[in-house]
Amino acid sequence: MKKIIVAIVVYSAITPTSCLAAESLCPFPRGLQITTQATKEAVNFKNAGIPKSELLSKLPKGQEDWVYKLLNEIVDEVYSYPTLKPEVYGAYRFEHCFISSKYPSEISKVVFSQAHPRLIKCEEILVEKERTLCAINVVHDVSGIPD
Repeated sequence: MKKIIVAIVVYSAITPTSCLAAESLCPFPRGLQITTQATKEAVNFKNAGIPKSELLSKLPKGQEDWVYKLLNEIVDEVYSYPTLKPEVYGAYRFEHCFISSKYPSEISKVVFSQAHPRLIKCEEILVEKERTLCAINVVHDVSGIPD
């Protein structure tokens, strides 16, 4: 949890406000950095038995809207569904973030409830690289955005 807070504090200190007002929910490259750290931390906290409400209460208020929305979305997805392996969920969120800067209106239509069952199937893949590629492809399959 401290890592999430540290990442956000550092980010807000070094990023000009004009950069934070991006249209994307996950502006490149800072959004990718925050996404990478937040997905790992959210899964770890859920696995450690920390309640969602406690984690949400620790998210710093007063940040730019996109940071708060992004972190909230990640926590919601992690806590609202059966837990995915961190590398599978992380690869999915990383790709989701990456393509959101190119296709913001299309990516906004992605519903995690459609992605989750496909991500569970990705977890069955034994080879890590193929498992990661599977999770990345789920974003494209659910959104209809070509890879």
